[in-house]
Amino acid sequence: MKIGKFLLAVPVFFCLLFPLAACAGGEEAESELHGTFTYQETINRGLTITHRDASEFAASQRQYLFSNFYPINAGCEGTPVAYNMDQRLKLNRDFTYSYEYSVLLSNPGDWGGQFARLAVSITGTFEYVRGSETEYSVLLSDPTGGTETIYGATLGFTGIYGWSMHVQPDLILDFSLLSARDGYVCDVYARGRVVTVDRASHALGDDIFYPQLLNDIARYSTY
Repeated sequence: MKIGKFLLAVPVFFCLLFPLAACAGGEEAESELHGTFTYQETINRGLTITHRDASEFAASQRQYLFSNFYPINAGCEGTPVAYNMDQRLKLNRDFTYSYEYSVLLSNPGDWGGQFARLAVSITGTFEYVRGSETEYSVLLSDPTGGTETIYGATLGFTGIYGWSMHVQPDLILDFSLLSARDGYVCDVYARGRVVTVDRASHALGDDIFYPQLLNDIARYSTY
């Protein structure tokens, strides 16, 4: 792609924030930053369900998943949840990216199982700026292709250990179609963002802990 053409489509302040992507001056360019960057983490202690309003807590606490949907809000206050994150970002030489990540919710007890999942697999373009010798800040555009998929849960009245994940997805968003629609705004799970990558360790820094995720998934759950 012509990087100069891409830069015409982004606000001027992004050009100032991310000068390394603009250095081509309209010529065909290759990104010096490329490769695959990953991160995995599971929060399985200290994370509980609450029906209290999310505005009462700071998202950075990583202590609560919120839901005001029945029957989750009826008897799940204080119920522990395991929150597994698996992320893989590939930056290509032509300033395009592919980003795949998933969030899996499960019962952290030995008797429990997986009950809900968010899966994102998107493509787009990126810019970057060096932050240190090996660390870079990377601006990912809103997706121009790929999908966002949600698997809801079958909710039992015997508690979270009786919940199970739907076999078929309940929601699939196709960004190759949606990105072409005038005025379409991506949700928090897929929209553009600034992430960090470490060229030495190939580590990705992008916090995908979403306090409202259970509430969103609950819309597609059954009982």
